[in-house]
Amino acid sequence: MKPSVKRVLNITGWLTGLVFLFVLFGFSNIKQKNLSFGGVNILIDRSNNNYFILENDIKSILKNLGYTLNDSDKVSLIDVRKIEDFLKDNPFVQEANVYTTINGVLKVELVQRKPILRIFNTKNESFYLDQFGKIMPLSFSYAARVLVANGAIDVDYYTLYRISKNQEWNIDKFQESLLKATSKFTNLSPTQADSVQMLKQYIDLFKMANFISQDEFWNAQVSQLFVNDEKEFELIPRVGNHEIIFGEAEKIPFKFDKLMVFYKEALPKTGWNEYSTINLKFKNQIVCTKI
Repeated sequence: MKPSVKRVLNITGWLTGLVFLFVLFGFSNIKQKNLSFGGVNILIDRSNNNYFILENDIKSILKNLGYTLNDSDKVSLIDVRKIEDFLKDNPFVQEANVYTTINGVLKVELVQRKPILRIFNTKNESFYLDQFGKIMPLSFSYAARVLVANGAIDVDYYTLYRISKNQEWNIDKFQESLLKATSKFTNLSPTQADSVQMLKQYIDLFKMANFISQDEFWNAQVSQLFVNDEKEFELIPRVGNHEIIFGEAEKIPFKFDKLMVFYKEALPKTGWNEYSTINLKFKNQIVCTKI
């Protein structure tokens, strides 16, 4: 066979294949446009044992968006991007993935946000702080069992919510920018000083709660963070009648290591109810007050 003839046959074969694919895609698009709704499959990640969002909540959201959830809905008219964006705006949702299958099933996959601290502030507000330092509102139907913080806490819900609502927000970068901004001012007005103190307290609360939540022992042992009038932290344990005077939220791992040594070496000899306070504020020692 001549090379020119072979080349013509090859080109003809490619063209025939392309035509077949276009026809196949055409039939597929027609079928997809006429495909009826085949049900909804909702998968909610429960790995953190949280129940802020239930399957019925998702179905109610879909109905409020105009979907009947029966075969009168056409798959081609389901706006998965709109549904996904709506779910991502939910304050309890960390991630949302929405798509339809070839059989017309609407798949909704959600990851809930994980709270690590519940805050009670001086304004009688209560809300959560999640694992990334973002603000979460309370739920009307579910309460997470997490560490509690109260006392002289001035952090304001709406201020912090506006700051942390951005998906790309990062508390470490926020802390860095706060330090840079305050370093430029030598004399702060009382209002500016209060704002800086509030934002610093917000960061400190997250640092304390984040450390405790990631340690199996301390997460089980510490039940409450109390902020005293000097804006220092005191810890309320689950086991033992003592209070732990922690001080400022600095050298956090070092202070907890000191406390762990004290728990392991001293308390087995004296008993867990021997002391009323255990003070970690001093650099090279632990000062205790007996009951």
